[in-house]
Amino acid sequence: FSMGEQDKFFDNYIKKETLTGAWEVFFPPGWDAPERAIFPQLRSWTDSEIEGIKYFSGIATYKKTFQHDINSVSGDKKRYFLDLGDLSNIAEVWLNDQALGIVWTRPYRVEITDAIKPGDNTLVVEVANTWNNRLKGDAVTGKDFTNTNITNTNVAGLNKMRLPWSDVPLIKCGLFGPVSITVLDPVRFD
Repeated sequence: FSMGEQDKFFDNYIKKETLTGAWEVFFPPGWDAPERAIFPQLRSWTDSEIEGIKYFSGIATYKKTFQHDINSVSGDKKRYFLDLGDLSNIAEVWLNDQALGIVWTRPYRVEITDAIKPGDNTLVVEVANTWNNRLKGDAVTGKDFTNTNITNTNVAGLNKMRLPWSDVPLIKCGLFGPVSITVLDPVRFD
């Protein structure tokens, strides 16, 4: 950059805080998963040793309470954003019972400026995946949660080769994070 061009760039990033610790994850009854599980850290459902979570397809609800010190960043015009990191496939977000929207592509981010408050904050993230893992689970375990006669499918990357569901790889799903809060200072251009 020449001296003149360099003066046109700036950084409005103030602070980033990663939410650490365990998450409660709730699964709907009747789909072979426990109604409640504790995830010490965020990971794919397919990494679970619990069969009902490993093969779960549907909507699971993540819940976490965290502390926020509003005085850690001064200024009343700051903007707060929640970044979910990575997830699969789609998620809906609430903070302190305020709906913040649906995210389905990177960056999985929503603005939380009007929802975050000093002290305890309750974050709820509903994550939905596709039918793939439950179809695989039924084929492997002999269970019949899908109630379908679909016995095989095309697998991406295998040149339209059809495989029985028992041979289809599981698709990574859930909320993977890291989940963080970023504070930005808005910039006004005149």
